[in-house]
Amino acid sequence: MRAGPLFCALISITMAACSGVTFTVPRPGTGQGDSSAAGPGADADTPDERTAARPSQRQAAARDKGGARPKDASGSKEDRAVQAALEKVRADHTAYKIRPGDLLEISVFQEPDLNRKVRVGPDGSITLPLAGKVEVGSMDTQKAEASVAQALQKYLVSPQVTVFVAEYSTSLVYILGEVKAPGSYPIPGETPMTVLEAITLAGGFTQYAAQERTRVIRNAEGKSETLHVDVRQITKGDKSKDMQLKPNDVIFVPESFF
Repeated sequence: MRAGPLFCALISITMAACSGVTFTVPRPGTGQGDSSAAGPGADADTPDERTAARPSQRQAAARDKGGARPKDASGSKEDRAVQAALEKVRADHTAYKIRPGDLLEISVFQEPDLNRKVRVGPDGSITLPLAGKVEVGSMDTQKAEASVAQALQKYLVSPQVTVFVAEYSTSLVYILGEVKAPGSYPIPGETPMTVLEAITLAGGFTQYAAQERTRVIRNAEGKSETLHVDVRQITKGDKSKDMQLKPNDVIFVPESFF
């Protein structure tokens, strides 16, 4: 009697099992075998699943690899420009030539009785204990220190003198950055000067000026304060945004591409 197809199939499976051959059972709906029967290192996901990775995972990977959008560095550039402007102001103070009417603060190391504030006379001289009359007019502070120290050498051994301009005879403001004629300008008489007037005195803005980000840097009681003034609004008619300047105020106008 001829064996049926089912019987032949059972015989084949039995013989194959005895020979150590394994069979992969397809997963329903996938047409693929169990991953345990695949070769070493095979991915359990299908190619479509791999290429369709979750967007959040791809974004996280991009950030981990430096793909995050860089922060806007304009603020730090502008801050560096402001610091450079302030360094220029400090250099101007160092190079300042003493004038009649300036109030000088004189300090002598380890000689507190000689420390005092003195006003420069019309002839450019000051009068100090022991030293007497000392010429300091048209000198910078370093030369004035040397002049006072030389006068004190008759009474002191290697005197160490510090001269500081505590008050200027002429009040100055500094207009720096994107103006046509940057520099220091005197405040005329007792009339207060506003930010807009000072910028006009400096020739007005250049074409690159960021008028809306104008800053006023003010030193009060040893502390620096930065005030933001939108000059663009002032020129459009909003005078309430203008402000009066004080002696030694620094106006800084940044570049528009910052």
